[in-house]
Amino acid sequence: MIIDREIGMKAIYGGLFLGGGGGGSLSGGLEVLEETLKYGGVKLTNIRDLDKNDIVLTASLVGSPASKEKYVGEKHYTKVYDLYRKTYDGEIAGIMTNEMGAQAITNGWILSAMMKIPFINAACNGRAHPTGAMGSMGLSSNEDYITLQTAAGGKGKKDISIVAKGTIKATSEIIKTASIEAGGFVTVLRNPVNIEYINNNAAINSVEHAIEIGEVFISNMGNLDKIIQGLKKVMDLELICQGEVTQFQLETKDGLDVGSLSIESISEKNEVVFWNEYMTVDNRKGVRQATFPDLIAILDAQSGLPINSAELEIGRKVALVKVEKENLILGKSMFDMDLLSEAEKVINKELVKYF
Repeated sequence: MIIDREIGMKAIYGGLFLGGGGGGSLSGGLEVLEETLKYGGVKLTNIRDLDKNDIVLTASLVGSPASKEKYVGEKHYTKVYDLYRKTYDGEIAGIMTNEMGAQAITNGWILSAMMKIPFINAACNGRAHPTGAMGSMGLSSNEDYITLQTAAGGKGKKDISIVAKGTIKATSEIIKTASIEAGGFVTVLRNPVNIEYINNNAAINSVEHAIEIGEVFISNMGNLDKIIQGLKKVMDLELICQGEVTQFQLETKDGLDVGSLSIESISEKNEVVFWNEYMTVDNRKGVRQATFPDLIAILDAQSGLPINSAELEIGRKVALVKVEKENLILGKSMFDMDLLSEAEKVINKELVKYF
């Protein structure tokens, strides 16, 4: 399959939903698509078409969607690839994205189109997540695995590029710091693994799944009811509530957006806590309605489109929906309780007990 304009649009809108509040902006994804089309689009390749020993790199975007100075351009995609080729001895047979999201699903597209490298129909995780370790396909818990990460981003005096080699935990901290120094975002190549490992630990066919979801949004744009009904036909989706955003607060901490919001209707009120992605939903009685890695999404009442956490505002009328984790295509790291425990400390909400 070639990711052309039509397929690319579906993938981006589907990615926006699977981002669950994170995964980059819709405008960012559409900009990447336009750049990709200049090179003839992207070849979407199934893992069965590659040898089990072929090496694939993960492409990702790291940083804060709310940052005002964030910038990643075409030269940065080229830069991270050039740095990888200079510092990595193996042959690169393909590229895959680390997660879903309107912009995240396009991670690797420009590079794939420019260098004619296959883009793999899989992701490290079939939804978005706040930390690099959560998109490591279980590698972060392997103390013997040494990764190589290259990153670039920023404009003017903030333009930065780096190479980091070491454990996933150590190098991910370096990359996160680089994103802050770059003004908010860096594009990253990391974690070389073979197809056999991907087949056992990644979210297989997640790109095609996003395309299927995106078709629902594009076909029913502007009709929230039809979008919800369409989504229920392709996944096990539940409507939690419809109402108005009555409280919203966000702060950027350590390069990521952390905050909370309330959605109220005449009869109910729900609190949503986010760390880039929407992490928890509790009703007015404190009863948990959804818990990451459940997919929590907020849809605009007028357009029906998903709204990222950094784009919300008080007074906006929305619908709050969820898809439970059992009904998602997830990567191995989503089942790592240590990573969920780390997230608990940031958002001050229990996650592990609800898994």
